[in-house]
Amino acid sequence: MGRWIDYNPSQKAVTATSTNPVVFQANDIPGSARGVGNLVGLSFSTEYVTAGTNIVISKLSRIKIKASGNLLWDIGGTQFRAFYGRFAPANLIYGNSSAAFTVWFNAFDMDDDDQADQCGFPYNTVPTAEITFDGTQGAGSMKVGYIFSDVEASRYATLIGQPMGVAASQNQMGYPLNESGEIRGMGLTSTGLNKARLVLGGRQWINAEGPATATAANTLGDMLRETQQIELDQALVSDTFYRLPNVQAPQGSRIELTTGTAWAGVNNEIAFWALHDQAA
Repeated sequence: MGRWIDYNPSQKAVTATSTNPVVFQANDIPGSARGVGNLVGLSFSTEYVTAGTNIVISKLSRIKIKASGNLLWDIGGTQFRAFYGRFAPANLIYGNSSAAFTVWFNAFDMDDDDQADQCGFPYNTVPTAEITFDGTQGAGSMKVGYIFSDVEASRYATLIGQPMGVAASQNQMGYPLNESGEIRGMGLTSTGLNKARLVLGGRQWINAEGPATATAANTLGDMLRETQQIELDQALVSDTFYRLPNVQAPQGSRIELTTGTAWAGVNNEIAFWALHDQAA
């Protein structure tokens, strides 16, 4: 079995200093069709027009991918990079100056391509993409390419981040979880996180300390991050992803956080990478 790559030669304008999303509509991206091709990835490339006003991954603030209007991906730029550092087989490090990135819809942490591609974009849905920059980018353009596989997908994956509403300097503040599907990974910011306890389905999966004080908030020496370090990209220190064994999160699941003064506040997000069954 194999993959093939194509791209859309038309381009979308990127407006300098804008925080409005660059939108790829239904007619810009082909979707998955059984017996024809399983969409396993979208590659985006940027080009800027004036030296010194680049459009690079460090300026990426949000990626939203939808399947017929339903959110498939909704993730911040820093969490996106941390996600790849944790799960990519090569522990991919996206440098700040990278002008291209790929959104993978397969279970890309598997070494075998055919196994990974048993997960793909939902069949019989229409892909759209919204790419948002932080407002410091220059003017230019963006193009999209597609990666297809001839492996039939039985599952699809979601990567969704959402604010937890947890303020700084809180002790064992709880946040209820109702994520659907089987959770494969969880992302949290590390800065100002002093302790995290994750309970899914009545079982404790994570209970460990983060940085002990605000002054140590950005070090790699905290216990929470160290448990993931054997495979983790060390280029990023503000976000960390944790591997989970495809576990479900039924009612009563929750995460409890103890935060320090360096915790950014109520807009800090938790993100889940989860697998779901494809529709028949």
